[in-house]
Amino acid sequence: MTYSELVEGESPNEATMNRLNTIRSAIPFCELYKGKHTFMSIMTKLVKLKYQYAYDESKKEVSAENLHFQSDVEKNKIFDSIVDAHFRVKTWYEFTECYYNLRNDIVIYCEDLCRRLIGASHKFKKEAPVIAENILHSYKIMPVEIKELEKPFSDCRYFFNSFNNFLIMKSKILQNEYDIESKRLLFINFNNCLIKLYKMQDFFDELEGFAPTYFNFEKLNQREIRALKNLKELLKNNVPQSSDYWDLDTIMD
Repeated sequence: MTYSELVEGESPNEATMNRLNTIRSAIPFCELYKGKHTFMSIMTKLVKLKYQYAYDESKKEVSAENLHFQSDVEKNKIFDSIVDAHFRVKTWYEFTECYYNLRNDIVIYCEDLCRRLIGASHKFKKEAPVIAENILHSYKIMPVEIKELEKPFSDCRYFFNSFNNFLIMKSKILQNEYDIESKRLLFINFNNCLIKLYKMQDFFDELEGFAPTYFNFEKLNQREIRALKNLKELLKNNVPQSSDYWDLDTIMD
């Protein structure tokens, strides 16, 4: 390939890699693929006449596993589209129902945990493993891609993932009350929930401007704030030296 045949804006390095990927697709049985750009080789020799050292960025020796079949890109796009179509929730009703129920279950769990922490013999209405399972299987994408809501939804997902990690650490502490690392991670993840709580709520408030509203998220917001604030205070009082793990006073005061 001569210099004039380079794709506009393509560097010699990129040109060589594109050629090697093409060769790898056509002849897939080699272990090592080598290539370089003729123009760069000439220029390197000329530079060497003037300078002691020169580097030819187009010269490559690449093992087979570091190259890909060009058809893979298109295959991956098609596969992603199939997966997206199959697993993407179809309606806003299903999407909002999933998250309304999940948020409601978390509130009920936090309220029950608060009762336990003050010494009441109280049975959990919503079990932690069930909530954790529901978080893992909650919808990771919206029924329709809305650019303005991508970041808010990311913050929303962060809240639920942090709460799931909080449940995991709580389970570990119940198995071993001397597990200092789990206590530290319990408080870190609980704080992450508090940090993202308002942003999570904002996502559903903003969603009303783009999609039909089927559930009373506004009323749920106040229950969430109250439940998490109460749990924060009880965790501080019931876990000795909790400030050693994380300063809960810095969040949601």
